Amino acid sequence: MVWPSASPQTGMPAARARRYGYYIVSSPPRNNASVFEPTGKITAQIRPPESVLVQEIDLSYAILPWSEALQNGAALKAKYGDKVGFRYYEDEDHGIFWSNDPQVSIGKMVRESGFAEAAPELERIRKLYRAAGVPAYQ
Repeated sequence: MVWPSASPQTGMPAARARRYGYYIVSSPPRNNASVFEPTGKITAQIRPPESVLVQEIDLSYAILPWSEALQNGAALKAKYGDKVGFRYYEDEDHGIFWSNDPQVSIGKMVRESGFAEAAPELERIRKLYRAAGVPAYQ
């Protein structure tokens, strides 16, 4: 998504990237141009006097929440080596993962390793709360 704004703010586009799970590119005429990844983190940014920002993004990605077995991404790296790329954020308890192998999708890597992506896992937990009668989830 392109964030056409004259404002150099970073909080709002970061929150939207995280909430909706997509990349946002902002390029205000002052202060900074930024690429926000679906985790809400800024993955690339420039400030004056720089004027050109180039960032490769992979639109096929998985957001994985913390799990002990994931080992902050080390478990996938151990299994797939350089075939998997990722950035894991301990301060947010999740990471973004992608495949560097055109023959194996990140979805397949995640499934084969027994991990669950963040969105389906959160929905599974919400269903459990609703079934248990937790008022905020009714």
